[in-house]
Amino acid sequence: MSYDAIDNSVDSGKPLYLLEFARGTIITRLNSGATDIISGAFVYRASHFDLSARTQGKDIFKDAVKITFARSDNFARSYILALHEQTTTLTIKRMHIGMDAADAVTEWKGRIVTTETRGETITLECESVYTSMRRLGLSTQFELTCVHAIYSAGCKANKPLMRVDAAIYAVDN
Repeated sequence: MSYDAIDNSVDSGKPLYLLEFARGTIITRLNSGATDIISGAFVYRASHFDLSARTQGKDIFKDAVKITFARSDNFARSYILALHEQTTTLTIKRMHIGMDAADAVTEWKGRIVTTETRGETITLECESVYTSMRRLGLSTQFELTCVHAIYSAGCKANKPLMRVDAAIYAVDN
């Protein structure tokens, strides 16, 4: 049965969340169910976590996700005091029990920005992938005509090579 058919059914829906954390070549896959999910060569390890409600507000840069784990979770514990050199990206997918994980629908993408411990929980706060788009893009426009002043340091045109000697034989007006 397709994702849409199950998701739109009042009775058939049994949603699960799949989390894919990627830090360099290390990929950790978790699922919100009670048992591991095997999909091809991938194993989504069963893990208990709570996802904060995802909203689509007016400012997509503020749409963060918090994932709360038990303090005993080994994956979450690796983020308590560790300073990872590489960014950890997160993909949240949604599927239903009985579906193949390969057919899961991607709901959210982002990266881990902070880790907070409180009592018996560890919370990973993740910002949306759109926050990286907040930065300015290219500062120089690239076009057919060059944006630099002719023969300036940024121009790269060689003045002696651009010289053309010519003789004027007639002038009209």
